[in-house]
Amino acid sequence: MKFFNPFFCVSAYLFSAYVTTAVVVNTNVIKDIDLTKPLITDTIRIVVTNKIEDSANDKPIDKYSYFIEPRIFDKINEIQAAEIKTGNPLKISSNGFNEKWNAYEFFVHFASPLNLGEKISIKIYTSYFEPLSPQPNEIALNEKAFFKWTGNAYVFLPYSTLKQKTVIKLPSSNIASYNNTLAPVSVKNQEITYGPYIDVLPHFKAPVTLYFHMERTQIYIERFTRKATVSHFSNVFGIDDYTNIINANPKLASFSRVEYLISNYRGGVKNAVGKLSLNIPSDAKNVYFTDMIGNISSSEISKSTKPNMKLLKLTPRFPILSGWKFSCNYGYDSSLSNFLKFDKSSNTYNLKVQAYPDPIETAIKEYELSIVLPEGAKNIKYNIPFLTESVTITKEFSFLDFSGRPKILIRKLNVDPMTLNDVVVSYTYSNLQLLVKPIIAAGLIFLIAFACSIISSFEVTLTKINAKSSKNKN
Repeated sequence: MKFFNPFFCVSAYLFSAYVTTAVVVNTNVIKDIDLTKPLITDTIRIVVTNKIEDSANDKPIDKYSYFIEPRIFDKINEIQAAEIKTGNPLKISSNGFNEKWNAYEFFVHFASPLNLGEKISIKIYTSYFEPLSPQPNEIALNEKAFFKWTGNAYVFLPYSTLKQKTVIKLPSSNIASYNNTLAPVSVKNQEITYGPYIDVLPHFKAPVTLYFHMERTQIYIERFTRKATVSHFSNVFGIDDYTNIINANPKLASFSRVEYLISNYRGGVKNAVGKLSLNIPSDAKNVYFTDMIGNISSSEISKSTKPNMKLLKLTPRFPILSGWKFSCNYGYDSSLSNFLKFDKSSNTYNLKVQAYPDPIETAIKEYELSIVLPEGAKNIKYNIPFLTESVTITKEFSFLDFSGRPKILIRKLNVDPMTLNDVVVSYTYSNLQLLVKPIIAAGLIFLIAFACSIISSFEVTLTKINAKSSKNKN
């Protein structure tokens, strides 16, 4: 059995660059790695000291350099830095790819320069999308699922560290194996602590591999798209969602429908996703649920615990078992007045769009939100409360459109749904635009009627000419 086991596969290792006249010394470093959630998080707390070797060259330090390994760089969801004492965020800038270290370089800029002998405590937070590696690759229907994580017991840094430790939080206390030779190492409930280690040399590392059980089914969404369409003419706000769900647990070695039904009757099937639930507006209508085969009738609507909402329960055509995937479309129409407000003072419309339906504990590899405004909308502005890969405004054409409808297209990679807050869009729109489509429709009807009358009169003329010609022959 062949396993994918690259070093740095799970953790984004951060480290500082040298300063010419000053020596950056880490007085204390604590790294917390959280493997309990779909997005892995690294939180590094560092006490940085400006230690000058040559006091004649007393130069303050105004930034802290760190690098991210290329494999993790493309999977990053978020990078943040802050000063621990004040909690104030610190600016982060990119310096591109550094060939010497074979990594992407970033700078954390201090609020004020760090002078000779001064210290500052900073925190660097990184979250990224990297599904845990299932071990073994195949299991039986109700067999326990184990996973493997490989990383570094030390915090990989290119300068001396006086004291450091790494704390790894696991999804459960059921740990099959771990490296216990890197003393000191301790295990308490769901946490494994490597260190503290004293006087750690630069570039020091010690690979560790952990095998552990996870009760939670590891699912993630490979691609999610949401299309929100605004129609002033029909006073409708339409939502259309597409989602592709993957169960990333070990694959099933074999599947038996009889075994599945028996297990389900006895108390449920492990490592499976049976239903999806989401809240929709209480006035939602034209609700649909389809997959690539067609309509799925195994869905129901019930009361919701949230005000002015009802609960839509979606049951896939088949259970999403270990290693399986399922893609579907669902959507509904709702009253536009629930989401759109008019500001008389500025003569603008303000639209609030829910970026994701009922955030659940999962991760999205590719996320896309498109907001289609009515034809004739102008002075478009938007407020997106989360980082994005790109935001573009294009045109979309639909029935009886003349100039096209403005469409805001938002894309993001490696997403935590819990961070997808509502998007607000403002625009101006003249009510005279509501007359455009009726005028176009009336014009088309008139042209068709006029064309029919011309054709009809032409046929009558031909009939008379033919009759007259026949009479002359007789």
